[in-house]
Amino acid sequence: MAEEQQVSVAVLPTGFWDSLTGDLLHHGVRLPASLRTVVIGGEAVRADMLERWHRVRGAEDVRLLNTYGSTETALVTHAVQLAGPGAPVLPETGGDLPIGLPLAHVGQLVDESGELYVSGPGLALGYHDDPGATAARFTERDGTRWYRTGDLVGEAAGGLLGSGAARTTRSRSAASGWTCSTSRR
Repeated sequence: MAEEQQVSVAVLPTGFWDSLTGDLLHHGVRLPASLRTVVIGGEAVRADMLERWHRVRGAEDVRLLNTYGSTETALVTHAVQLAGPGAPVLPETGGDLPIGLPLAHVGQLVDESGELYVSGPGLALGYHDDPGATAARFTERDGTRWYRTGDLVGEAAGGLLGSGAARTTRSRSAASGWTCSTSRR
């Protein structure tokens, strides 16, 4: 059907993309020639998921973009090309792949514990009828309003952010190119 409709861009939740990848491999199906870009997001992408994608017939011709954002920002805030024509060499992580660089409309701050804060025009005003939760997650620094994502990140050369599970301790070897961060929540 995608071939008949000449679909050139597909936007998929990460979990669905991973399941689709498995189905394509299982059935030996080639990606449609019309497909140029696949955008994924919604959960972390692991290195093993990307390795499977590389085995799909035709994947080498398709740009695979990983996106990151949260409901509180209303839009995607970070993106990185993981595969396809012109894809950068990604740092070795041994686990989750990068969430990317901030888009032009996004402010980014990583605090001393490694927690990611974001700002920008799509930032929510707060949580409806919950001033306590709003005060806990939305803050102001130097005249800019920020949202505390709760996600821990590490930063590689060039500012590329790597994702970590919220409320966990993350540690990466010095050889990986990631800055280590720890949370004590």
